[in-house]
Order: sequence, then structure tokens, then C-alpha cells
Amino acid sequence: MTITQPNGTSSSPTIVQAEPLVKWNYSDEDGDAQEKYKLAFYYHDTNELALQIEHWNSNEQYQVPENILSDERVIRIEGQVYSSGVWSDVSNKVYFLIIRNRPPTANFTYSPSTVYEGDTITLTDTSTDPDNNITSHRWTIKKPDGSSYTVTTKNASIANASPGTYQVKKKVTDSDGAWDETEWIEIPVHELSITGQVKHTTLWNEHRMNYNRSKTGNIDAPRSYEVFFPGEKFILQAETTDILSSSRVTADKVTVEIVNQPYYTMLTNTKKTQWQGELWNEAMLRWNTRPFTFRFTVYYSNGTIKREDVTVQIQDDPYWRQHGKY
Repeated sequence: MTITQPNGTSSSPTIVQAEPLVKWNYSDEDGDAQEKYKLAFYYHDTNELALQIEHWNSNEQYQVPENILSDERVIRIEGQVYSSGVWSDVSNKVYFLIIRNRPPTANFTYSPSTVYEGDTITLTDTSTDPDNNITSHRWTIKKPDGSSYTVTTKNASIANASPGTYQVKKKVTDSDGAWDETEWIEIPVHELSITGQVKHTTLWNEHRMNYNRSKTGNIDAPRSYEVFFPGEKFILQAETTDILSSSRVTADKVTVEIVNQPYYTMLTNTKKTQWQGELWNEAMLRWNTRPFTFRFTVYYSNGTIKREDVTVQIQDDPYWRQHGKY
């Protein structure tokens, strides 16, 4: 009897991931057939008998049953065959080691922890595998608009994130085909914004209310707050997004321009989210009745630029010429 499978040595055992199929070659000088066989399995480190079997048949292979032998211990096999009333000599000794494939565990983190539109979301793989044999990665990313795409690199990123909620899951597979996949992880992306106001000076708002009172007795009619006399100084106020402290995004600059006019100014940050400034030019004294649009623009540190247009009405009236300060 010569055992051919497994065929490892004590110093270099055959590594298997499950209980092995033991095979051998049988021969007899007299040509007698094999009638039965027996195999003995020993733990090499202690020489302890782990399993011994004896079967009446002429098979030249034996499948080791599951859950009998210990994993990750070198095991020695030796055997004998029986024919015509005689047992053969003990066979060659072969050695094997059961190291079962253990599946990977998929996981990942994302940063920054608080995301605003325009940020780049970094997806970092933190998957683990006890056998250290992860061979493929697959990210599935659902965008806020419902569309999705996949990425097959170990790590991934989402550039210029849109406001809304992204959904991300990660799948990893090892060299033996075992795999694991995370649940969907939701990543909320907060919107950035700007709100602008074009206001009267305190004096000219009093003029507006006095004018209305003289015409209708109602301080807000016929000239509503959005109606200005030619040449008034425009008081400009803006409110930017109140950024959470866990984010590094900041509102760096706020500007205001009058669309299709040469007038432009930069507002001053007077409080965390509040910005203020003013616009006036002597040429505005000659403006006729018409609408003008003020464009408020904020520049955030992550590259996001947001705008809001505010339209006011210039409405000429002899009343304003009776008042000298603008």
C-alpha cells in the first residue's frame, strides 16, 4: 500500500481546506485482490491517535468524515491493506494540515463625518479577512437622484457631492470565492445656500412710510418695501449656511453685483452667518423707473459657489427730490 494523496511531509504537510480524500495504490506480487484496508490518523505533535478505520472493500480511496479531526494540527496518515488472510506492511507516512478558508468581513468608513455639497467624500475600506486573501472589491453607490454606479478599487471617493442622501455598500471577495457585503450605509449631504436682502437706510425707509401715509394712510402702500426712490443707498445683507462645527467648510467671501450694471461690492462678515455692506453711486440719482437685480454670491471653502438674485423696483417720484440725504 502506497498512499498518494495527501502526500505532504512532516516538515511540509499538504494544506487542505476541508477533510481530505485519501488515495493509495495497491499491489500484490501474487495478484491477489485487496479485500479490506485500515487507516490510522495521528496528531503529529503528540502522536495521539485521532481516528482509526477499517473497511471491508477493494476501494483505493477513503473520504475522511467531517468534524472529527482538529483544524490547524499536522496529522499523519498510515495504513495497511488485507488480502488472502495477510495484512501488508505499514504504508508510507503522509502528512496534512486542515486550514479552512474563513470568509472576509466587509466594512468601510467615510470622511468627512459631516458632509456638505461640494465636498469630496472619501470611502476607506476597513474590511478584514482572517486568511488575508481578499482579492476583489466592489462599491455600489446610489446618488441622491436615484441613479447608481459601481467602483472596483479598494478605496473610493465621491467628488463634488450633491445635496441629498447617498447610499453606499461594500462587497469583498476572497481568493476562494467567499464574500461578504455591508448593509446600505446612508451618507447625508447638507445643502449650502445664501439668502440676500436689499434694504433701505433707516432714514429712507421713514421717507417711504411717510410717502405712503400721505397717499393712502397705509405705511406699506402704494410703495412696498421692495420699491426704492432713485439714488437711495442700498443696504445689503446676506445670510449664509450655519455650518456644523464637525465640518471644516467655511463661507470665505460674499459679493454683490447689480446685474448688467458696473456696480459691485464685497460684504463684511459681521457675525457667524451674517454679512453686510452697501452700494451707492452718484449715477444712481439719474436712474429711471425700472427693476434692478442684485446678485448675491457666496464662495465656500470646498469650492461650492451659490447665488441668489433679489430684484427691487426703482420708482421715480418728485417726492424724493425734496430730501437731500441718500
